[in-house]
Amino acid sequence: MIETTSQLLPILVAVAVVLAILALGVLLMLLLGNKESEVQRRLTSIDTTRQSTTGGNRMLGQLAEGGKGIDALFKDDEGIDLLLAQAGWRGTQSRANFYILQVLLPVGAVLLFLFMWLTAFQHMSTGQVLMFAFAAVALGFLAPRFILRSIAAQRLDRIRAEVPLMINLLMLLYEAGLSTRQALTSLVRDGKGVLPELSQEFRIALRQIEAGEEVSEALLSVNKALQVSELGTVLSVLRQAERYGGEVREPLAEALDVMEERRGLSLREKVNGLSGRMTVVMVGFFFPALLL
Repeated sequence: MIETTSQLLPILVAVAVVLAILALGVLLMLLLGNKESEVQRRLTSIDTTRQSTTGGNRMLGQLAEGGKGIDALFKDDEGIDLLLAQAGWRGTQSRANFYILQVLLPVGAVLLFLFMWLTAFQHMSTGQVLMFAFAAVALGFLAPRFILRSIAAQRLDRIRAEVPLMINLLMLLYEAGLSTRQALTSLVRDGKGVLPELSQEFRIALRQIEAGEEVSEALLSVNKALQVSELGTVLSVLRQAERYGGEVREPLAEALDVMEERRGLSLREKVNGLSGRMTVVMVGFFFPALLL
């Protein structure tokens, strides 16, 4: 009797895991059905261009809507939208791909766990099975957000590195007599090679300006989306100059001096840390060789 129970236990656990997955899917479908109007409103851009985004495949469109519904479950729509903007994924195709990934990863993680359990990990106990199943589901739900945060952080570092060169170019353009809008247009048109990330952001700002938005408001939108302190200082100077007038070159030069000083301090900290690590290497490897 005990042996029969031990043989049936893995099967019962597998059935329980599958039923839990099905229940989770049904719950997700119900929540998406209840929030259909809200999802449709938030996915207007995806719905209107679904043919170009998914190649006419309705299933991919439904997966994208499901990914947006997962954001509704987490109640973190604004955070995901901000991360998507910081990562440069502003297009409909990029956003739809992220939402599809957000649906497929949990399902793939659970299926991979079931396959590995049925093929190689049958000796695991019930507690271990439940623990690994929960870990697979949690990892599948959280992995897209971790990946998105990593991509956004790397892009913000690249933007931060482009700010000093942008200040120098702006100073030259203002000295040539250009206005703020003309200077931004010149950066977008001629600065793609040296300012690839910032030119992309300013291109979006110029589209907003052409649509009728004020220059200061468009620059404020860029600052809110990226949240880079160095860039925020420069955009604040440009906004004040655009709204109230006044000298621009001197505040930009002061901001550039502060940035260069901060960069020098950070480089010194890195050099000090590197010298400490090299001392450990020397003590660990060079001294034994000298003693020998």
